[in-house]
Amino acid sequence: MQRTDGVIGLAPDDVGNGDSLLTALKKNNMINKLQVGVRMDARDGTKSKMTFGGYDKTNLYEYPSAEDRGFTFYNDRDADKEWGTEIRNMYINDSVNNSFDSGYLTYAKVDTFTPFILLPWENFQKYKNYLNRTHPEMTCFGDYPIFSMCYVEGKSCDSIRSNYDNITIRFTDSFGYHIPPSSYLKTEETLNGGFRCYNMIIYTSVTKSIVLGDIFLENYYTLFDYENEKIGFNGWAEGQLPIEPPRPPRNATTIIVVVVVSIVVIVLAAAAVVIIKRRKNKLKSNLDLYNQLDEDQNGNQTHHLYQKP
Repeated sequence: MQRTDGVIGLAPDDVGNGDSLLTALKKNNMINKLQVGVRMDARDGTKSKMTFGGYDKTNLYEYPSAEDRGFTFYNDRDADKEWGTEIRNMYINDSVNNSFDSGYLTYAKVDTFTPFILLPWENFQKYKNYLNRTHPEMTCFGDYPIFSMCYVEGKSCDSIRSNYDNITIRFTDSFGYHIPPSSYLKTEETLNGGFRCYNMIIYTSVTKSIVLGDIFLENYYTLFDYENEKIGFNGWAEGQLPIEPPRPPRNATTIIVVVVVSIVVIVLAAAAVVIIKRRKNKLKSNLDLYNQLDEDQNGNQTHHLYQKP
């Protein structure tokens, strides 16, 4: 069965399962390019649009410089299975002091089917700690290792959104992609006629990677480029954010540990060599000392250094 990505099956081609929907369309001369442009239902009321075989220029966002820049592309790291790329950082209100990333380049899946942003436990715990410090009215239920989500009881999101900040995602360059509170705070009416404001950034054990779902994609025009194995985003991206030093990939921890262990082994080996040399020198000294012993006339062994005259 063909892997699916989203509700219509946008996953990259899978050699084991045959052609994707897009490849089949091209083979039948229905499109010229292996590209799909997706614009989700946006907070400005724009209806969802999808273009097969490229993208529609009229769907480009009109944020300053966004239309001139077109799409900013990122490599699809797992192109034979699903759409995804590397995330360098996630933080709140453009401040790296409010970061809730893992400290490494982290894989993020881009999924048109998921309504949330899904975080691994390590990231979600940092985000929840931030909420506890700055928004004590938000209650979180559930816990590791299954599921956790936060909400505000008795209020609609419209009444509290102004107290919340943008969440910024940075991939592998200096652009910051924003998720406004209007996207990640969603109102739900309760059974008794009241309101509950849900935070759509959640933790679930279903995935060990970050998943960027609808609440991210509704802010950007996204181009899935099958031919070049890249994902392009067009929209509200800030290019003036401070450029940080490149972060090592997560498996760099293993490399660092190996290097440290290697250094320790080398130091211990060097110390062992020094000790062995000292023992050999001491043994040689004792042997030389022994050789200085000779038989006196009475047959007694006497050391020359201490021989009485």
